[in-house]
Amino acid sequence: MEALFPAMMQTLTEASKKLDNGELDNVRMDTLNFLHARILQLNGVLKFEHDFTNRLIPDIIDYAYLLQENEQACKEFIEFQFYRPTMFGEEDAYTKYEALFLQEVIQGIIDNSNDIIHPPA
Repeated sequence: MEALFPAMMQTLTEASKKLDNGELDNVRMDTLNFLHARILQLNGVLKFEHDFTNRLIPDIIDYAYLLQENEQACKEFIEFQFYRPTMFGEEDAYTKYEALFLQEVIQGIIDNSNDIIHPPA
């Protein structure tokens, strides 16, 4: 799980640069919607006071820059979320499923970013 955050940062940064340059050839609207939704979910965990405009491309680009500016702190916080001690013993479902949710969100950002970088034919 430690490799997920750096992979997410790499793919999201590359995708946002492509979007910022207006390279939208073969990029599906669904991909942008899904990526935007995953970014909103990630922000629910990171809790940045970021004003989302609900304009897909500017929100994706702006949030990618925000993550870049705070990369180390975000990395440490996410790693803590994956490996934090449980509150109610080994069978703490809340902590377990919260980590699984975060893993799914990050993997979704990676997958959707990759679809922007290398759009499916």
